Parts: sequence; C-alpha cells; structure tokens
Amino acid sequence: MAPSAAAAPASPPELTTVRVGMIPSLAGAPLLAGADLGIFERNGIELEITPFTDTAAAMTQVVTAWCRSRSRGPLPPLVGRAQAP
Repeated sequence: MAPSAAAAPASPPELTTVRVGMIPSLAGAPLLAGADLGIFERNGIELEITPFTDTAAAMTQVVTAWCRSRSRGPLPPLVGRAQAP
C-alpha cells in the first residue's frame, strides 16, 4: 500500500463577535458552559458576555443597541411589550 498523504490541519474559522447580556441565573448555565468549553469559538463565534444584575439596565442596553443599529424591523419582543397600545 502506498502511504497516504497527511491531511493539512484545518484553519480555525474566522470569528464573528456576538455580544450577549444576561442576568446571572441557572437559565444562563448552558451559555456559560458552552463558553467555558470553547464550543462557540469552534463554531466561529467570539462570545462577549455582559452580566446584568438589574433588569432595567439590561433593557436600556437592548433599546440603545436597537436604536444604534437603525433597524427598520420590529422592536425586540421584550421592548415591544413595554410599549403603550
């Protein structure tokens, strides 16, 4: 048998930064575990987690980010519920 050529190692994917705000709780455990295990990086995501302890502060960041994006789409669901009819 002829020796097989060694496969060249795959280059790591280019990372896309994703910013996530979360209120620390058990519900966020999968997100934190995935970050600790490097799952996001292996799939091309650089995760930036910002912990919030105040829901109002978190909502301010959501609205600010939406306004800065100049999105013409609908408001995020949590913000949409806060609007008056």
